[in-house]
Amino acid sequence: MKKFFALLALPLVALAAFSCDKNEPVEEPVKYAFSVDAASFVNNKANLFVQADKAASQDVVINILLDEESTLPAAALTYPATLTIPGGALDASGEVVLDPQKLDPGDYKAVFSAKVGETALADKATITYGKADLNGAWSIIGSFEASQWTYDIVMTEASDGWYVAENVTA
Repeated sequence: MKKFFALLALPLVALAAFSCDKNEPVEEPVKYAFSVDAASFVNNKANLFVQADKAASQDVVINILLDEESTLPAAALTYPATLTIPGGALDASGEVVLDPQKLDPGDYKAVFSAKVGETALADKATITYGKADLNGAWSIIGSFEASQWTYDIVMTEASDGWYVAENVTA
């Protein structure tokens, strides 16, 4: 009886050993998260981010698209067409700049989508803008910083009637 069980167990052990030798580790695909740093433009700027759950061995190029859900016209925006996560790194970012001079008063949203190759990322990044919020607001414009007379940098009330524009390089 012991010989019978030993003979029966031998093919199972051989099959298990054979299948273990043939199995190579299964590599899970990299997952990417696409986001924006703020829900609205700050000083007419916002940042897009792509983050991977693990580093790839080579550069990964992410195509950035202004989605059809966007109500902000492309002519009012400057944004990167691609973001590149360098090989071995986990993330990349790019700046979106809004030119409010190219807009009529109203509320807008910029909706960005992203693709890796032909595969669309599930996340979309949305940034809102309300030009009506600028009516009566204090702002500065000039040949300083990146503005170059193309857009206002909105100032915020600090205290006692003083207004401040932060992070401006004169």
